[in-house]
Amino acid sequence: MTLPTLATSRYQNGTAIVRSGLVPVRTSNGYPPFRLPYELSEVCRLLMPNRSIIHLTDPNAFATIYLAKVERHWDEIVSQLEATSAHHGGAGLVLLCFEDLSKDWCHRRILADYITERTGQMVKEL
Repeated sequence: MTLPTLATSRYQNGTAIVRSGLVPVRTSNGYPPFRLPYELSEVCRLLMPNRSIIHLTDPNAFATIYLAKVERHWDEIVSQLEATSAHHGGAGLVLLCFEDLSKDWCHRRILADYITERTGQMVKEL
């Protein structure tokens, strides 16, 4: 199993997402309630935080619970990301959520750090 090229971003970063050529993938529980300048047809539900933890304010507690879920489903997650990439001709993927990293922490960057640590593959923020 090999992960496709991955990046992360927030939904509102439309220009960078379009320019990147990466396939947008929803990893948030909610769908953006605003118009997007790109098609958002892909979703990875296994990367969504469980609703029971989305309101945690302690990033360490959140990361512990969230990454335990990711670890339990790692093979399924990799398979789904590979299939999504293959469906789009082998294109890389950009994993999306709502958070503004200049103001807050977020599951997409916790995930990106985990992927880099586990695989050595860098996951940049657009």
